[in-house]
Amino acid sequence: MPRYARMIIPEEKTCYHLISRTALDNFPFGDVEKDEFVKIIKKFSLIYFVEMLGYCVLGNTSICLCVFNTTIYRSYITLNIQNTDN
Repeated sequence: MPRYARMIIPEEKTCYHLISRTALDNFPFGDVEKDEFVKIIKKFSLIYFVEMLGYCVLGNTSICLCVFNTTIYRSYITLNIQNTDN
């Protein structure tokens, strides 16, 4: 059964709780992999206009709490539309 679409209120921040878990029996994330994963999360949060409120990276699970910054996103979309009109 499909889920309902998320309700987005343009004037309000939207908070998401993200969970990712591996299907492996063991724990694939060591200290080096955890550090690299955190770097990747921080890099992509800047690209996709997301503010990370908190995160936890365990041996086979990662949990993130983030806020989608609609103000910056709308500004970005407006600039792109203006650039394509020229």
